Amino acid sequence: MNPMTPTERFDLANAAVVLRIVSHPTRLAILRALMDRPVHVGQLVSLTDQSQPNVSQHLAVLREAGLVDRRIDGPKRLYYAVKVAFLRDLLRCIEAWAEGQR
Repeated sequence: MNPMTPTERFDLANAAVVLRIVSHPTRLAILRALMDRPVHVGQLVSLTDQSQPNVSQHLAVLREAGLVDRRIDGPKRLYYAVKVAFLRDLLRCIEAWAEGQR
């Protein structure tokens, strides 16, 4: 087997960071809710059964990582959407794997 180049090691490190970020159950729930359409923060609070400050903290982590986008629609109306398409594929793969485990 050929040793990895520094670039390949860097890509693996980035992948590990992304996987750590999305591995939190609340963040997974948020991402799942955002898979198909932008969602208002209040809806995310209801869907995740978490407090608004907690959801906002998780959204901030996802946003800082460049995984979700935020859109402001009027005063105090924030919508979030998945920014990178591979997350949708990743979440679908995880759901398919989970279904097979039942």
